[in-house]
Amino acid sequence: MYQLGQVTGIAIGDRLRKARQAAGVTQAQAASALSVSRPTLIAIEKGTRRAKPDEIESLVNCYGTSVNLLLAHEVPQLDLNVRFRGRGEQPVGAARAIALLHKLASAIVALERLLGVALRPTPLPDPVVVVGPIRQQAEDAALIARQILGIGVTPVTDAFSLLERELGFRIFVREVPSQLSGVFGYDSAAGPCILVNANHPRVRQSLAAVHALGHFVANRDSGGVVGGDQHESTDEQRFAGAFSYAFLMPATSIRRRFHELVESNEVFTPRHLVYLARSFHVSEEAMCRRLERLELLPNGTFDRLRDRGFKASRVAAQEADQGMHNPHGMRLAQLAASALNRGLLSEGQVSRMLDLDRIDVRRMIEDVFGNAAEDSIDIRLG
Repeated sequence: MYQLGQVTGIAIGDRLRKARQAAGVTQAQAASALSVSRPTLIAIEKGTRRAKPDEIESLVNCYGTSVNLLLAHEVPQLDLNVRFRGRGEQPVGAARAIALLHKLASAIVALERLLGVALRPTPLPDPVVVVGPIRQQAEDAALIARQILGIGVTPVTDAFSLLERELGFRIFVREVPSQLSGVFGYDSAAGPCILVNANHPRVRQSLAAVHALGHFVANRDSGGVVGGDQHESTDEQRFAGAFSYAFLMPATSIRRRFHELVESNEVFTPRHLVYLARSFHVSEEAMCRRLERLELLPNGTFDRLRDRGFKASRVAAQEADQGMHNPHGMRLAQLAASALNRGLLSEGQVSRMLDLDRIDVRRMIEDVFGNAAEDSIDIRLG
């Protein structure tokens, strides 16, 4: 599509250099792939020695890009400002993940330019100056973001689609080391860009994406790694963490549903925790931590539950990842389970009321609550 003569040797060398850096390839590795000396590669990148067509082809293959993207008149040169901001050593694989994010972000912008496609996203909320009571600022900012997006206080069923469609986020899913939830960065040409870990459950991926949104709300130039020892080591990170919980689990909705459960059951059990988590498309741990922060459950509740053998429902987690719902309705299942557990109705009575056989009643409840329905341990309030 493009001719070498359309681009100067200096421009080609500069683009080759940036493509190499974005791919995380060293000069020595590139020179070896090209079967030339390192000084020769440096000369090519500086433009003092013009690259031959077959050399360009070899290098772009090494960098995982293409000649068309390299020689396009407007090859995007992004600066996502991604760096490790934590204490201690950088997590294993962080450098590779950062390089991969740059590569994928550059690729998607290049494709949009080649195809003549332009994004017209809703502008991000104005940056927040993170000073004073961080959690309250995060709650307010999350509510404003939800109002801008027009979603009120309803649960977010698909965070990826919401961020991509409405805010113009570029979200990529790739395998990275397990300790990394993802990396994120912002560039004026690309907008907000996020790489999330393909090996993590969808609920954790969504939390990582919204966590990055919290960083962008606090600081448009923000960029970094989600996961590792840097978690909540700065005011901005604490803000982003609180923002992600407030955005995915709005306080008013959580309080209302929590009190409905307590009123109908007289206790709050792990199975109700599973129900709430599925209702808001988050993990049981995230939901429990949120309830603790809202002072609806005592601090340390989730840690005590885990010590006593509580495990997240595999059925609930699998269905949440697949975007599936209980065919009979989650609220109906919750109310039926409450009536059974309080001894207000027998299984036969519930079966007749719902026009289901007893096996279907049990399956309906298990589909919502998983194994926690059998081994529930009351979480005493107050």
